[in-house]
Amino acid sequence: MAKLTQRTGQLPMFMTARDIVATHQPSDWDRDKTYPKGQPSRLETDSEVLSRKLSESKGGDWAGFHESIAAEGVKTPVHLSMQFGRSGKPQIGEGHHRVASTMDINPDRYIPVMHHETLDDLGNWIMDNE
Repeated sequence: MAKLTQRTGQLPMFMTARDIVATHQPSDWDRDKTYPKGQPSRLETDSEVLSRKLSESKGGDWAGFHESIAAEGVKTPVHLSMQFGRSGKPQIGEGHHRVASTMDINPDRYIPVMHHETLDDLGNWIMDNE
């Protein structure tokens, strides 16, 4: 029997946060510039983006978000793109805070996901469904 892959088989409707982080990178558009001491400026790494998203989910404009994920889990799907980014993986299009919070709470907790061929397809889907 042939092994099913994302290109030839049914894409999953749920993935664990751990699996999402292992197979997808944060979107390239969501990377901030960072200024490491004594080094030239650069864009954030994947782990730096997720660390920032986790910090944001615990306060400020996102106050209560992390606690909500802990209590109720993720209800709104994370949008995943098949479009490869700068780290050489498909990208998380929408849902970085949900993934980062779930990784912190329970990396093996399942999250609903939706798949899009490209980030442009995701943008069109969002525009059509708002």
